[in-house]
Amino acid sequence: MTTENDLLLRAQELIYAFEEQYMPKSKNDDLGSDARAWLIDYESQTIQKNLSEIDIYDLLESRRQVASIWSIEDVQDRRPDLDKNQSWQVLQKCRQSHDANHGFTWDLLDLVAEELYPEQ
Repeated sequence: MTTENDLLLRAQELIYAFEEQYMPKSKNDDLGSDARAWLIDYESQTIQKNLSEIDIYDLLESRRQVASIWSIEDVQDRRPDLDKNQSWQVLQKCRQSHDANHGFTWDLLDLVAEELYPEQ
């Protein structure tokens, strides 16, 4: 399991390796724009790759937390007429408006979808 500490350590290793290869040797040298662009692109790709390896359930368990995960597919199962962006808007509105006493439920999802995108 990849932990947050593992990701941070890997990020530090990448930064050190980059600095050794590309950083100026004196204060008068400047880091070239090509090297800077490479670093930004490389870090972005590395972070995305590492994030895709994280198991959300393992991460929650390590923090002794639980979460219910809803997706746009859940919205589209109920409302196949909605596209991905509309379905995402429904999920966002549900997240903002759900009540801990009643939870994030199919009824809430249906209600919000109807409120945002009334069926014809």
